[in-house]
Amino acid sequence: MTGAPNRPTLRAIVAADKFRGFATALSASREIAAGMREVGVDAVPLPVGDGGEETARAVHHVTGGTWVVVDAVNAWGRPVAAQVLQVPNGDTLLEAADVIGLHARPADASPLTLSSAALGQLIRRAAPHVDRRLVVCLGGTATMDGGRGLVEALDGRLPVDRVLVAADVDVGYSDCVRLFARQKGATPAEAAQLSRNARRTGAQLERAAGIDPRVLPFGGAGGGIGGALACLGAELRGGFSVYCALTGFADAVRGADVLIAGEGCADRTTWLGKAPGEVIRLARRGGMIAGLVAGTITAEARQSFADACTTVVALDELAKPGDRWSADAAADELCRVAGRAAARSLITSGSPRGTG
Repeated sequence: MTGAPNRPTLRAIVAADKFRGFATALSASREIAAGMREVGVDAVPLPVGDGGEETARAVHHVTGGTWVVVDAVNAWGRPVAAQVLQVPNGDTLLEAADVIGLHARPADASPLTLSSAALGQLIRRAAPHVDRRLVVCLGGTATMDGGRGLVEALDGRLPVDRVLVAADVDVGYSDCVRLFARQKGATPAEAAQLSRNARRTGAQLERAAGIDPRVLPFGGAGGGIGGALACLGAELRGGFSVYCALTGFADAVRGADVLIAGEGCADRTTWLGKAPGEVIRLARRGGMIAGLVAGTITAEARQSFADACTTVVALDELAKPGDRWSADAAADELCRVAGRAAARSLITSGSPRGTG
């Protein structure tokens, strides 16, 4: 009797973004890929970014470059050492989250009192390190002042000729409060006031610049900072497309059978230009098998990921009671367990490819 032929080994690329507060994009990608290899899938890690925190690190992982430390002050008045990346093509990347990041927001901080001025000051201090173009990675921010503080800190003008904003989410200037106020700690009353402030600031920016930030794609990124920077002359683009252009990501994944996206919390905003949603779309357009590993998946978004992906794994459904999610060892192990679960699902499902 002749045995059944061996199934060809699947080739997978794990392109995870950060799992905020739990695992970096690089460590998550590495451990998920390691878990997949344990089950027989040929998986390699390739961390991605979309303009949120760690985007510069993900770019550096692929392109290399030189890190420059810029002394700055964050939105809470604390000194920070912001890291600016000079990449080989002449671009200089900075991350807004270094000075106005949601990860550093004090528990008692009100979004009504937070100003984006710290980002304007960081842009000023980074300007001497810019050769060809400044890329502002705009995501993971705590402020929602419509960019007012930033414009004031810059005296209404950009200190370099070319500025590209890599926005982590495609949301309108007038919609950012509705979609993200709760995430940024606003009460319903504060959200209502923030909406009124945004309308007023948007109108002021339009009068000053002749550009209405409220109609621009990505204008609401960073709580309206995207629109404000555009009014000063910056170019707005989706952060994942900027990452792809800098790293050649689309070429790097060509030929893979499987493309696994990853992030800490997968929800409806994942589809608004964030890296995991764009990775899944790229996989399907390229005829690859799409998968997702997330820390948690919200109930209202779960079906959309199930429809788009062959395998969907949530870490919070794998964790055992008492697991310490903040411990590095636990994070690595849980990502590896998720990788094994994803690989088994791919192997047993027959692994249908994307259809666009």
